Amino acid sequence: MKKVIALILATVVATASVLAVEAGHIKSKAFKASNIFGDKPSAELYSATGRGMITNIQLIGAVGTDVSDANILWEGFYRTTMNVYVDGQKSIAGTIYELCGMGSKANAYNDFADLSYSTPLFSKLGRFSGIQFTMKIPYYQSIRIELVRHPDDVGKPQLMWGLVRETDIIDIDYGTVKVPYGARLKALAVNKTVKPGDELELMTSHRKGVYLGCNFDCVGTAFGWVEGCVRAYYGNSTTPVMLSSGFEDYVGFCFAFNQSTVQHPNFGATFVHMTSAPFHVCAFRQHFLDPIYFDNGGFRLTVRNSDQNFTGTSTVTSGEGLAGNQGDCDYTAIAFFYEWD
Repeated sequence: MKKVIALILATVVATASVLAVEAGHIKSKAFKASNIFGDKPSAELYSATGRGMITNIQLIGAVGTDVSDANILWEGFYRTTMNVYVDGQKSIAGTIYELCGMGSKANAYNDFADLSYSTPLFSKLGRFSGIQFTMKIPYYQSIRIELVRHPDDVGKPQLMWGLVRETDIIDIDYGTVKVPYGARLKALAVNKTVKPGDELELMTSHRKGVYLGCNFDCVGTAFGWVEGCVRAYYGNSTTPVMLSSGFEDYVGFCFAFNQSTVQHPNFGATFVHMTSAPFHVCAFRQHFLDPIYFDNGGFRLTVRNSDQNFTGTSTVTSGEGLAGNQGDCDYTAIAFFYEWD
């Protein structure tokens, strides 16, 4: 009987050990009141070699405990760029605010002071800062995360609190979105002024993958750009699959953002100014409840500056049917997607 009990205990211990290995271990690097940049324009936030997966990046430091504009701890927090190099290639790049669904090229610092929201990829839960990136970033050889200050901010105050946490590579899923081993996350900012009727390419891939969503910071001399539709192209097709009936509809709103800033788990507008020129909106849309997969035949995603009304299953191709109130639109957009072989 004792031998049987001993065998059972040994089996339980062995099983527990296996489960502990399979569950993976976490590593983290924390910062508290860190003068991370010094007088340099950039600083390494985290680096590692081998295999692993970043699961959390937290960045804090805009203002002190009195949350006063007069007590700025990290000058230019919102326009500091974060670059993530996966296996030696730049895979994620944008300012902290752009990557978190806000804008940093034309807004005053206060525009996003009191926003509070959370999504599967990122959240903002503090005054000015309190930003967390919860995107899962697997790497297979190495990873390096750096912060780069805006040139106007170099040498100015920059105390930061934060954390980078990683674990072993485990199954990547966001509800209905499933991602296989070997996938790489891509999220690179695109900045361009787009003429009426032209399309801005948000992303392109010739591998298999899944499109997760997009952040936008749009400024237009007229408001016709809000009627532009988001389009997907498969393979070499020049006929788009329409992903929206207008830009404002794509990010969950309607009729030129006739409701002000609203944040939901998978879509929202974090800044809206539509009463006078320049017309300006910052917004995000994520596809965790309605995933968009693609194969290795090719996939492109675009947004057009303005579209006229059309009906049924018909599509509007480039050069056709512009809505009224035409003007250039200055876009900053970041598309999030995984791709794999």
